[in-house]
Amino acid sequence: MSQDKAPSQQLEWALQGLAASAADQAGLFPEECTACGLVGGFHVGYLAVRNKALELTPEQQSHVEGIRERIENMQSSDSLAMFLFPDDSEWNELRSSAQQCLAVFGWEKAIPPVNRNGDATID
Repeated sequence: MSQDKAPSQQLEWALQGLAASAADQAGLFPEECTACGLVGGFHVGYLAVRNKALELTPEQQSHVEGIRERIENMQSSDSLAMFLFPDDSEWNELRSSAQQCLAVFGWEKAIPPVNRNGDATID
């Protein structure tokens, strides 16, 4: 399976951000809403992979779509779960789903770069 590095890298970083602990997630977006940054990052990665029509295994596709659907449900529900970061149970389930998705892709659970261009990382 041949994959363009840029779209898959964006998705990998987004999933790593979603899979990180709440404390690490807060450090990824020091100047903006953490929940907004995490969700926005996932959407960028998701769209990059989808728009490049990268070939994903059915298991990879299922996990990525599951995360997309979970985020959409959190955003569209009447609850404030999207903004009750980091202690909300829905966020904990989202972190767990992202960790599983990383494993399906064979990607490391690590802290992604703060600057998504790769210029800086959390020290």
